[in-house]
Amino acid sequence: MTPETTDALVPRRTLLGLLGLGALATVTGCGGDAGLVTADVARRPGDPARVPAVVDAVSAFGTDLLGVVGADDGNVVCSPWSVLVALAMVRNGATGVTAREMDEALHLPDLAGLNAGLGTLDQELATRAGRRRDGDGEEASVVLDAANRVWGRQGSTWEPAFLAALAAWYGTGVGATDLGGDPEGARRSVNAWVAEQTHDRITELMPRGSLQPETRMVLANALYVRAPWHERFGPAEPLDFTGPGGTGTVPSMQVTLPGQGLAGDGWAAARVPLAGQELALTVVRPDGGLADLRARLRDGGLTRLLRTAPDRGVALRMPPVRLRTELDLVGVLEGLGMRRAFATGLAEFDGMTRSERLHVGAVRHQGWLALDEDGLEAAAATGVAMDAVSAPSIELELTLDRPFLACLHDVATALPLLLVQVGDPAARAA
Repeated sequence: MTPETTDALVPRRTLLGLLGLGALATVTGCGGDAGLVTADVARRPGDPARVPAVVDAVSAFGTDLLGVVGADDGNVVCSPWSVLVALAMVRNGATGVTAREMDEALHLPDLAGLNAGLGTLDQELATRAGRRRDGDGEEASVVLDAANRVWGRQGSTWEPAFLAALAAWYGTGVGATDLGGDPEGARRSVNAWVAEQTHDRITELMPRGSLQPETRMVLANALYVRAPWHERFGPAEPLDFTGPGGTGTVPSMQVTLPGQGLAGDGWAAARVPLAGQELALTVVRPDGGLADLRARLRDGGLTRLLRTAPDRGVALRMPPVRLRTELDLVGVLEGLGMRRAFATGLAEFDGMTRSERLHVGAVRHQGWLALDEDGLEAAAATGVAMDAVSAPSIELELTLDRPFLACLHDVATALPLLLVQVGDPAARAA
């Protein structure tokens, strides 16, 4: 599963109105967004005590994710926050082994703590946007938007607790969509919403064929950030950059940052604040290879790095960057231990709906980043498709109403272990 890296850009926040339609409802309406069904539940206030555990989960999952999609040392840009928020909405409908595997694979705290922590962080991040002062005292605009959206098949019924969690912690309901009759039209609706949130930086999150007539729900998260640096970079001489493909000359930029440098065993880093200094980009250069650095950031290493206050001046020189990564995360998540959620006939999402069996059919993610001398712009989006377990087609009817033979055997080798002939099933062994 190799990420594709190309040029591109980012999202915007839309607050979805809550229609008090009751805790349990049937999605009705025509067209992509004709109806929005939610629990009659207000958005819950934050609980700061829940934040550290969720931050640890996002960091741990992020380093796991990077360890897989970045294993070839190539370009990657992804948002563990966006992926985790989308999967957290799915987790509210999971039960049994499916729920336990999701908790372990994604490093999640208990469900109540997960919802409260994510809800608190979402509200906290919203305060980072607005007018700020940069290092020269000039006014600058910081944009940080996040949005969640859920599309459900018209006529499907969703569980009260699931709808309540979406409303209380994720600020959304379930929009009625003709997923069964027009999955391609539904796919276009999902992509149009993502494009709007990302200012057309991510326009094709769900590729053709990712939604099928058996798709019952799509859950999406979008994230958008745009801000100038607190201290503006200046131009620098071209840089000889050595990567997986060899050494080449690239443009570069430079800035001097008092008190923003960090160093540790095997690495050095700089924290580059954005305007207002509430957001920052921390860049880390390993003394050795990227594989060693990725290993150091696991097991809480990333959290420790980001929670450590820089303690020295740093002269930073780096290339401008413009990247896009597109990821199909099904194989990644299965490899991390989240297997049951994708297993047809085994996945347990009866906390989402009891009208039919569902499983996760697709998990798509895109990340986009552009940074230059003036500032940073980034976008990310994640979409999860929930598919119904199709009833098996019956092509043969077999009734054992006469004597028959049977064989107990090893499948892989075809070794017969026991041969059976039944002439009188009413007879009983002595």
